[in-house]
Amino acid sequence: MSFKNPATQYNQQARFSSTVDPEDLQPDNSFQKVFYEEPCEEIDALNLARTLFDLREYRKCASNLKPYASQTNQTCLFLESYALYMVSEQNLEEEVLESNGVDKVNCCPTVNKELTTIEQKLEPLYQNN
Repeated sequence: MSFKNPATQYNQQARFSSTVDPEDLQPDNSFQKVFYEEPCEEIDALNLARTLFDLREYRKCASNLKPYASQTNQTCLFLESYALYMVSEQNLEEEVLESNGVDKVNCCPTVNKELTTIEQKLEPLYQNN
């Protein structure tokens, strides 16, 4: 199977056909389209929060999305809730490392402190649906 350059294909088509439509000789410009997205503060905040989440700055990510997290914008709501959960998990991991090797996880159960905050935020949304 060989892949040909579109320009080569059009040149061969022009060379071997007696009647050529000029539009057939033009290469396809479908990749030259420009899509414009209207500036929106919510989308900017979401893109910043995604970047912060990738950098493991979970607390900053959650605080950045707090004004936009609602039932109408479930992407922001999910990312904020998951970032809060990851903040608490990160804190638990740090506590285990600071305990100087003592197996704190198995001896006494630790509670994710942000779970109550997340539950309080999501419970009314669950009850409404």
